[in-house]
Amino acid sequence: GRPFPPTVEGFVSFMVERERIRLRRARGDPWPWTSDVILKHLRVRNVKRLHDRSLGFMRRLVKDRPIRVDAMEQGMEEYLWNVCLWRRFGTLHFMDKLGFVPIAVAEKEMPDLVKVAMDLWRSGLHACTDAYGPAVRCHALELAAWHPSHDALARTWAIAAPAVRAKRRRTAVTEDGLQRVKKAYEQLWNEKIALDLLTACRAVVKSLFTGTDRQGQLKNLGALLASVPKQGGSDGVYAAELLQDFFALAGMQTFQRREQLELDSATKRCLRQMLPNVKEPPIQLMVSVLNQTKELWPSSIEERPSEQLLSTDVRSVVAEFD
Repeated sequence: GRPFPPTVEGFVSFMVERERIRLRRARGDPWPWTSDVILKHLRVRNVKRLHDRSLGFMRRLVKDRPIRVDAMEQGMEEYLWNVCLWRRFGTLHFMDKLGFVPIAVAEKEMPDLVKVAMDLWRSGLHACTDAYGPAVRCHALELAAWHPSHDALARTWAIAAPAVRAKRRRTAVTEDGLQRVKKAYEQLWNEKIALDLLTACRAVVKSLFTGTDRQGQLKNLGALLASVPKQGGSDGVYAAELLQDFFALAGMQTFQRREQLELDSATKRCLRQMLPNVKEPPIQLMVSVLNQTKELWPSSIEERPSEQLLSTDVRSVVAEFD
C-alpha cells in the first residue's frame, strides 16, 4: 500500500517523516535519512518555515531595514518586492550578490538580475535554485552549459568541496555556454517582467491596507502575484509561497483574513482528497485538517520534543503532500 495514504493520518505521517529527515541530517547522520523511496530523492520543504535556510538568509538581508511605522505601506512594498526578486532565481549566492533593492532605486533603473546571474555562473556558482520553479529549469541548463557531457558532470560532482567544484566549473565556461544561460535568464527577467512585478507588489500591499484593488474590487493576493509571467506556475503554489515569505519577514505570520486566505489549486485539490466526504468550502477544510493535525502531531520526534505547528506550517506542507 501507499506509505502515506491521502488521508489526514497519512498527511501527518508525511510531516513526521519529513521532520525526521531534517533532524537526522542536522545531527550528521549519513544519507539516506529515510527509507521512503520518494522522500529519499525528492526536495521537500521543511515542516517549519523557520527552518528554511533561504528564509533565514532573507531575514538577515532585511535586518537593518525594518519597516517604519511612518512609512509602513512603502516598507511593505519593498519587502514583498525583494522577496520576489530573491526568489526569482533563488540561490543563496544570488540573494547575497543582489542584496536589498529599494523601490526608489528600481523606479529609476530596474535591477539587472540577468547580469547578477551571469556573473555568478561565470564564477562557477548557481544563480538558479533546483528547489522550485520557475528557476529550476534554468538550474538544469546552468549545469548543462558547464558540463556538456554526463561524464564531465559526474567528475565534477565527485568533488566534495564546493569551492573546488566551483573552480572546476569556472574552467568550463565557454562563450556558447554563456549565451545559452543568458538566453534562459532573460526568460526569467526582463523589463516587462520587472514592471509587471512592481505593479503587482504594489497592488498586493494596497489590497492589504484597503481590501480592494484600483477598481475597488477585493482581489485574491496570490492571484495578483500569479499574474506576473512565470509566477503562476505549479497551480499557484509559487505565488502563495512568495506571500508566506513576505508575511514571515514582515512579522505577519498569523495574517489570516478569512476572505483572502491563500489556498492555491494544489492545496485545494489535496484537501478534497483528504476529506472527500466533507462538503465544505476549502477554507473550512483547511481548518478541519489543521485541527486534526494538531491532535495527531506527536509530542516527540527522534527523541526530541516536537515543535508546535502553526497554521502557516500546515498550509505550506499540504501542497507538498499533493
